[in-house]
Amino acid sequence: MSTASPVTACVNINANTLAAWLTERISEVLGVDISEIDVHDQLADYGLDSRQFVDLRFDLEELLGRELPSTLMWENSSIVTLVEMLMKPNPVRPEGLGSSEPVQ
Repeated sequence: MSTASPVTACVNINANTLAAWLTERISEVLGVDISEIDVHDQLADYGLDSRQFVDLRFDLEELLGRELPSTLMWENSSIVTLVEMLMKPNPVRPEGLGSSEPVQ
């Protein structure tokens, strides 16, 4: 689990708030000023390692109050694309669930 400060599930988060949260979280993880994070840049270009990607996904699960796929960070390469995907209705299904099963 992540060493980040605890987050509270927020199911009614909007795109701007989520983008700001991700930007702040990534700057904390990398130890860089928030102004150095561009929401359009590839997350991998910042040097995040696989453990940091996993921790970030766990933090997002806590924030959003839902399970996210393990491939989330690799399939959505920037903060913008990640936020766009997460803001869609029923954007992702936990692995192993069929398309007819609702996400909880």
